[in-house]
Amino acid sequence: MTTELRKHLYTIIKQRRLGKSQEWEFRSIGEDMTLLSHSIFGWWKPIYLIDEKNKSAVQFMDAGETLLNVRDEDIDWESVRGLAGENRAKSRSAHFPTIIRGFKDGVSEVEWQVNPDGRYYEDEDGYGMTSDEEEALFGYIDRNGDVVAPFTYIGKDYEILDELRRQAVEKVRARTSGKRLYFDMDGVIVDFESGLAQQSEQTLREYEGRYDEIPGLFGAMKPMPGAIDAVRRLNEHYDCYILSTAPWKNPSAWSDKVIWITKYLDDVFHKKVIITHCKNLCKGDILIDDRGKNGTSEFEGEWIQFGSEQFPDWNAVLDYLLPD
Repeated sequence: MTTELRKHLYTIIKQRRLGKSQEWEFRSIGEDMTLLSHSIFGWWKPIYLIDEKNKSAVQFMDAGETLLNVRDEDIDWESVRGLAGENRAKSRSAHFPTIIRGFKDGVSEVEWQVNPDGRYYEDEDGYGMTSDEEEALFGYIDRNGDVVAPFTYIGKDYEILDELRRQAVEKVRARTSGKRLYFDMDGVIVDFESGLAQQSEQTLREYEGRYDEIPGLFGAMKPMPGAIDAVRRLNEHYDCYILSTAPWKNPSAWSDKVIWITKYLDDVFHKKVIITHCKNLCKGDILIDDRGKNGTSEFEGEWIQFGSEQFPDWNAVLDYLLPD
């Protein structure tokens, strides 16, 4: 499911206000994640997984009690082979209890019961009970509902569950490793207005309407609030570069930008600076920029628009980009 579709589903869920119905229940499960369950034959079933932080949602189970995000490769078939519930696992049937537990470190344990114990078949008179033992598969999912540690029958060996969790956390954290992240400067990590505040009234009058041509302006700017710390934190997880533009009619701006970087973030961006008017020609995964100009809107990766409603400040960017 694409990011666009997940965000669309989130909007639909919020607009319908399903939680106000007695047949639907919202429940917080940690790390800004919400579970929306539906009452089916008197049992709460986890239908939608909602990411409140990123304003997205995914359907985990359909009305027919079938798990939608579990593929063949998401099940450890060797552990399942020979179980009474093997066929239910093959059909992704979640007719029996399926529990999504709390999120921690970006993952959540899921218990998927594929066969109940014999008491399930007992009638009100005490007849019909079988010798069946309860069989449950355990796996881990991420914030998008994707399986990050395969559903496995562990019996009573809970050390296996610990290992599954370790695998899941490592997989989620590894997703950011090696990704190339670009930072624009003006209005993103550099406060443009702070440079103007240091200019004389005469200079401002002289360059009115073309402030970006003021000589030495870019070297006088201060960092945006929270920018320095945010960049250093992101540098621990991403391959970081500066991708900025300098005014064509202000030659000093080109050197001023390098001077600014050397002063504030040389430990991160030493010889990792690209200044161009064609940002779309640069290959990478993510670009943080406040405007869609100079190729930003055509960038091949994901454009995070700094200062937008979704990313108003660096705290919002960190919440989005850093693994939990």
